Amino acid sequence: MVKDVGRMNKHKRKRKHKRKLMIAIKLFAFMVVLALFTQAYPLWIRNHLKVTNPEHTRFDPDKFQFIDYMESNKKLKKALRKTVPLGTSKNVAERRLTKWNNTEKYTVDYRDNFTGFCWNPFFSVMRLGACMEVVGIYYDNENKVKQVYYQGNLFPENTGGEDE
Repeated sequence: MVKDVGRMNKHKRKRKHKRKLMIAIKLFAFMVVLALFTQAYPLWIRNHLKVTNPEHTRFDPDKFQFIDYMESNKKLKKALRKTVPLGTSKNVAERRLTKWNNTEKYTVDYRDNFTGFCWNPFFSVMRLGACMEVVGIYYDNENKVKQVYYQGNLFPENTGGEDE
């Protein structure tokens, strides 16, 4: 009879350890899911809820990113027009083009009131290659956007022409 009591206590201890182990595993799994969600929200969910259509009323020029328009040059041009319209202040234009974009800002000595923005999606990781997207902006004497160039071409509203 003493042996039976010992076996029961041993069996109860095993069950108790299994329960503790299962609780620890569930807690660990919950922490992993929570960590993934908190990391994924800013990277994936926020970007998928963002309005990228420049003609939509909820389009926010302060959240402009080149990567959202990699598949379409026409959409990129429309988004750039909304992001840096003529008359925008220099500080606002530079903030909008550099904040989320990993762009490199440059100036050219022989061009007064000019700032260029170079973006390469691989720059942030490998620092290789030439720029994929180049936006150039000329400012007037009051530091307001006067002309916008994309890939070396003047935007049509600067010349009165139609978009290609």
